[in-house]
Amino acid sequence: LFTLGYRFNIDDRQIEQYAMLQLNSVPSGATVSIDGNSANIKTPGEATVPAGEHTITMTLKGYQTWTKTAKVDSGVLSWVNYALLIPEELTVESVANYTDVYKTVASPNGNYILVQTKQNTPQFDLIDINSATIKKTTLNIPTAAYSESESTTVTHGFFIEKWDDGDRYVLIKHTYDDKSEWLVLDVQDPQLTKNITRLFDFAITNIQFAGTSGNVFYALGNGDVRKIDVSAGTISRPLISNVSSFSIFESKVICFVATESNAKVYTVGLYRDGDDTSYVVKTIEKTDEAQINAAVSNYFNEYYVAIASGTNVEVLSGSFPSSTNETGLKNYVSFSTSQTVKNLSFSPSGQYVFARSGASFTSYD
Repeated sequence: LFTLGYRFNIDDRQIEQYAMLQLNSVPSGATVSIDGNSANIKTPGEATVPAGEHTITMTLKGYQTWTKTAKVDSGVLSWVNYALLIPEELTVESVANYTDVYKTVASPNGNYILVQTKQNTPQFDLIDINSATIKKTTLNIPTAAYSESESTTVTHGFFIEKWDDGDRYVLIKHTYDDKSEWLVLDVQDPQLTKNITRLFDFAITNIQFAGTSGNVFYALGNGDVRKIDVSAGTISRPLISNVSSFSIFESKVICFVATESNAKVYTVGLYRDGDDTSYVVKTIEKTDEAQINAAVSNYFNEYYVAIASGTNVEVLSGSFPSSTNETGLKNYVSFSTSQTVKNLSFSPSGQYVFARSGASFTSYD
């Protein structure tokens, strides 16, 4: 009984199965309290508690107190191993000063920040924040890499869209008058910048990295999602059709929203690299006001698909679909936001869902 987590609850004089908490913090060595009482452990460590809601507190000298309320179930191991302790005194150092800044984007692994001071010039500052000495490098996209570079009458725009997961490549959308094209910037050598649109003569409306090579992408154009390989010069057949938007998880799973012009529903689905077909996750009735967003992630070996329709967000969880008739995903939770969701995403670990509309954010743990 003890091995299976059973304890004697002195309050109701019953033998019941407790829940186990696995606890850790960064830095480790924090003292743990549960519901205001010392757990007699320091991180990393574990504790057993009755099923229900508990408040977990971690304290470490020189750091701000960390606390969280979590609901746990009998016989279930719950991980609270992500506590990031913030120093009480933070040293701030100025590393660069700018009169104007148009946009800044941090790399996924937190090694760099790409700074763009002007929207109409192909120049960026790469700030290396990973080393002890902060270093700034100015990057210029070569004129040969983008269209109409020599024209004095064309209005140009350069927009940082996305880093790759390897912290080396950045997708840049270049607009010139009413046209647009996609560039992939190599921050280690800007002279190797590639013009993806020019290479494939493909009208791309959205593009995502597929891996960290800076050569393979999933691209959306004319409603079709295709896989393209810049180094090989190849473009695949349409993998998914009638797509209005899509996002990617771990370079291999595509979550998409699709609809045919004469259809009465939106389709939210998944496609996995190498599969012969895509899988329908949910259909949503089409209305004039409907704005559908979807995202996919994986957390502790379970897939999670978040779907936003207007102000409503639904999260499905379970196994990856095995057929179009068996999704393997069931409703996990639904919640509402104060405004229509414009963007939906997961945190890098998959633990949090973020729903955004302008400056308004809603998160779910």
